[in-house]
Amino acid sequence: MAREVLAMFRNHPARLAAVAAGERTFISDRPCWHHPASPRYVSRGQRCVECERIRAEAKQRAKAAKRRASVKTTSKPVMRPRLPEPQQFSAVYPHRNNTPEKHVANVAAAHSRFGYRPGRFPARRALIEYERRDVARQNSALLNDLIRTKTHVAQRTNDGSDL
Repeated sequence: MAREVLAMFRNHPARLAAVAAGERTFISDRPCWHHPASPRYVSRGQRCVECERIRAEAKQRAKAAKRRASVKTTSKPVMRPRLPEPQQFSAVYPHRNNTPEKHVANVAAAHSRFGYRPGRFPARRALIEYERRDVARQNSALLNDLIRTKTHVAQRTNDGSDL
């Protein structure tokens, strides 16, 4: 499409007449879309009349804006001292929580996030004490025995010898 437009621009009757008259003409790789045959300024970068008018208007607007700019419209970001970040709860370092209120808040936050405080799951001490008691040893012996009998029964049924 661009090649067709360019060919039309080169073969335009007004341009061909100007070439025949010996005038300086401009052949653009990118013809102006305002009007391909519009007159162009030789001294102003070969811009067409319409392009030049638009450019002049933009310049005028910029000058007027510069004259008006007594009040700053944009402000540079100012370096402000950074505010201290709000203290996060620390489930890993409990000694950092100074006040009882903070402690309560932190425990609540940890419970909501993890279900318990890491390294301090509920009734840890009670579990340790239970493991040390004789009851636990007896129960574990019973469990071991139960597991042994269950696996023994399972092995016998898998063999198919004793159903």
